[in-house]
Amino acid sequence: MSRSRNRTGMLLVAGTCLAWAVVPTPAASIDGGAAMEPTYYEGVVGSGDVAAVENQAGGLPTSLHVVEAAGGVEYRVLSETADSTTWEVSLEVEERNHERVDAVYDLVLALPLPASRDGIAAFETEQWGVEAQESIRGGSVAFIYGGEKVTLKRNVALERAWLPSLHASPDALPDLSGTGYKYTLWDTVLRYDPGYGDRLQGAASLTYETGAEVMAPDPEDGRNAAYVITWIPTLDPSVPPFTIRLDVRPPSAE
Repeated sequence: MSRSRNRTGMLLVAGTCLAWAVVPTPAASIDGGAAMEPTYYEGVVGSGDVAAVENQAGGLPTSLHVVEAAGGVEYRVLSETADSTTWEVSLEVEERNHERVDAVYDLVLALPLPASRDGIAAFETEQWGVEAQESIRGGSVAFIYGGEKVTLKRNVALERAWLPSLHASPDALPDLSGTGYKYTLWDTVLRYDPGYGDRLQGAASLTYETGAEVMAPDPEDGRNAAYVITWIPTLDPSVPPFTIRLDVRPPSAE
């Protein structure tokens, strides 16, 4: 599947939950530390340039470096009929350090969505991707970079190649068996931009439709979290990608 290769300011980084706004405040980040302390990949690479440690052979990592995030993921019913339910899943990540390593990043969202049963698709959506937003849900606008909206597209090929090994590792994604949901992967390729600022925060949302019998993920079951993975594909696959975990929150009263 093709990927958007917008030269964005690493809208990301690990926590980048898909939509980053620069926040010029020096408050502590969710991965611990003030704005100018080393970020995860600065600690791994040892400098601001990843070229010296690149492994062009590449490969898919089998483990993740997961941190907890301030924020979360929420599944909310927008409308219901006798036969179907329309849902909105929204994600928020509160401000965190911007990665400052000069590299190309693959920003990947591992998002639980209803699993198919008996060969019947469990969810449908007319959206071709998950759009980045510049602020928190409720007051957000599309993130525009280089005149284009920044969007993560679903990558089924990556799901097939990567999810089996991530499920097999105790330091990666939990097994969703029995939850009625499975991971879907959405990604975009981003280039570090030194002019993007030192701090980021983000939000994103996706609308989809299911049968009327589908239930929202249980907030009490920690397996249902979503993960925002910041991966440098040219690093040795033994380096776990920096990943932010977003636990499910109960639906807000709106």
